Amino acid sequence: MSPLLEQAINEIKKLSDEEQTAIAQLILRQLSNPIYSHAELFQMPLAQRREILEQQTEMMISHYQNNEEILEWSGGDIVELEDAMS
Repeated sequence: MSPLLEQAINEIKKLSDEEQTAIAQLILRQLSNPIYSHAELFQMPLAQRREILEQQTEMMISHYQNNEEILEWSGGDIVELEDAMS
């Protein structure tokens, strides 16, 4: 095990069960969704790129809508500019 991974695990052990579960879910999700370079993405068929981008979009929507720290900082739900101005 690398020293950095060992350090991360030691820090995670200090967290609540709920926080540990959230981190474990993020790690597992990341491992199941590989990171592609721009070059790799552009070499894929368009349908495959769209599928990957859709999955990433769903993950980010979930992340931003379920992260209490982000919601507190941003003031709540994401609001469309047109809706806010009317």
